[in-house]
Amino acid sequence: MNDKEVTIANRILVDCASALLSILFWIYLLDYLRSNDLIGPDIRILIGLVIISVLTIDRLYVRLKGATKVSDKTEKTLCTPAGVAIFEYTNHLLFDESCDGFLIFEKVAGLHIFRILRDEQKVVKFYHSSPSCGTRVASIDLNNVEESDSINIRIKWNVDEICLFIRPEKEGDKREFTIAKGVISDISLLSDKSGVIYTVNSSAGVSSITIYQNGKPVLIPTSLEAWESTIKAIEPLTIDNTEKEHTHEVLIANMILVMLVTGFEAYFKRRFLELEKEGVLPNTRQLISAFYSKKEIDSGIVEILEAEADELSISLLELIINKRVVNFQNMDICKKAYNKSYGVVFGDLELSGNIISEVQMYIKHRHRIIHFSPNESTINHEEFCTGAEPIFSSTKTAKAAMCIFDEFIKVLHKSTIEKMRQQGKLDAANTLESR
Repeated sequence: MNDKEVTIANRILVDCASALLSILFWIYLLDYLRSNDLIGPDIRILIGLVIISVLTIDRLYVRLKGATKVSDKTEKTLCTPAGVAIFEYTNHLLFDESCDGFLIFEKVAGLHIFRILRDEQKVVKFYHSSPSCGTRVASIDLNNVEESDSINIRIKWNVDEICLFIRPEKEGDKREFTIAKGVISDISLLSDKSGVIYTVNSSAGVSSITIYQNGKPVLIPTSLEAWESTIKAIEPLTIDNTEKEHTHEVLIANMILVMLVTGFEAYFKRRFLELEKEGVLPNTRQLISAFYSKKEIDSGIVEILEAEADELSISLLELIINKRVVNFQNMDICKKAYNKSYGVVFGDLELSGNIISEVQMYIKHRHRIIHFSPNESTINHEEFCTGAEPIFSSTKTAKAAMCIFDEFIKVLHKSTIEKMRQQGKLDAANTLESR
């Protein structure tokens, strides 16, 4: 039995059970009232009460159980950078103007969130949210659709757009689809690790949200949101002040550089995990071959890691990263991880100047600040010791570093979205081939 048949069968069973319980209740109540001479033996009263109870329970069912169910297989299909989902939805309250809004479909698949609802104005809305694309919505007014108890709904999503298709379903009569393309939504949909969905209104002025449960974060900002928060926090520190002492300026500049490198590490680690949960398949075998010794691999480290990941209900990639096998503050290691796992080659990024080597210089300077002295004033310490001109830590240098790090991350982010686009095309091609 497929998902659609299970949903219909469950609906029929619930409706029948609700109707039967309602009839038994009202028969009992009517018999009680008649035995106490409170009403006469008029069968029309019973019929009227039964009809009212069935309609009431049916409307309550729609509000509480209206969401379409999907299987684990469908969830895996939804966790992809691009896709199409098709299903029929039957509900005699779809076109009822007096009915409140209700949920039609909702699912969290990896880091993708899907929601379809009918609001109080008889508008069907399809929301799609992901870290790479934000929250988008496509809307169709049912006043522009021929009335029917059953409709065919199709949703389409990729990194460039989302679309909603609706067509009334009538036996022997196939109508044209009403189509709507998505726009940026005025609400943001976020989900935590357990799949709970949060709705945030953009007018609230909230840039990012973190939610803790039992002392552990269950909802964290996306990689790009976290980086933009770092830049926003640093900007007030870069304001020039000619009156401040040299030592004070060095300390402020070094503080900025430490924050930049920390934000850099957080972005690269978080984005690395986001890609998998947005449907880009990592090559974990290549990653393991690159970061584990031949002796460990020959000893069965792959099987051990897979078993541990299964036990923790997380992916193999997430387990490896949680074990801190990859140090994202080390540029060479970071480059290797992205290349082996996702085929992202840092050397192919369209960066201006010598940004990668400059970032490496700032990472090394951050290491000296943390482990030697917060007053470390020469940024290119190693080069300076071999005769190069010194680069001093200053507000000007910190501003330049901020631009360098920001360009690197924005270009890399764009490259990862292109990987999602390529994965989406591949998934679409495989779907057509399987058909």
